[in-house]
Amino acid sequence: MHPLTTACASVGLAERLPRRRVAPRAPALRVGHPVAGMEGQADGSGWGGLLALAIVVGGAAAASWWWERRRTHALREVALRLGLSFDEGGDSLHGEPFTALPLFQRGFGQRFRNVIRGSDLQVFGFRYYTRSGRRRRTHHQTVAVLRRPEWSLPDFAAAPEGLFDKIGSWLGSGDIDFQEDPGFSSAYRLRGPDEAAVRSLFHAGLRHELTLDPVWCLQGRGEWLVMYRRARRISPHEVASFIQRVRRVSEVMRSR
Repeated sequence: MHPLTTACASVGLAERLPRRRVAPRAPALRVGHPVAGMEGQADGSGWGGLLALAIVVGGAAAASWWWERRRTHALREVALRLGLSFDEGGDSLHGEPFTALPLFQRGFGQRFRNVIRGSDLQVFGFRYYTRSGRRRRTHHQTVAVLRRPEWSLPDFAAAPEGLFDKIGSWLGSGDIDFQEDPGFSSAYRLRGPDEAAVRSLFHAGLRHELTLDPVWCLQGRGEWLVMYRRARRISPHEVASFIQRVRRVSEVMRSR
């Protein structure tokens, strides 16, 4: 066959065969760049997480605010029922002589609120902060302050004695013990710069009274007596018994 005829036949055959399609090559992905069309998905997931966190934090804050409002309302009703006055804010207590006592020198950001007042007694909430490294801890306390102008109390502080307090006492940290009353000495840590005056104040009757319910912290100076339970806020329905207990201890204290 003539060469020209062979070439023409080959060309005709090629035109009759179907052509194979070649898929376009995908563009190479560059490290650190989002895939086209996925930027919105990545950003959306980040914003969604932040939104969820904001909802949780906001919900917790709202619940705390609601709970505090309920507590304030209940304390106001208790005060009125007991014939006492009530002040939701406690700014007037800043600078009072009793605030020089050790309890009110702890931490920072001290605040008073929900003050129940009688003629010689005040019961209120006390809050302060402490810091450990980057962590801040909030402390809440219900405190009773009794004022008796006829008193001249020595400076003292008494608190339930824990394990580390006992160790400190063994090491000679200034705990005042009563050899004749080991029950009180094992239950309470008692300190004061004038040991003789403090021993005279804590007579047998007062030591017995405190040992019956060894959960109370006491601090005193001059005409002021402070009582509270460590790291505890009392509920509104406990206010009456709380006041009764404070008055009972003060009566025993001055009974000698």
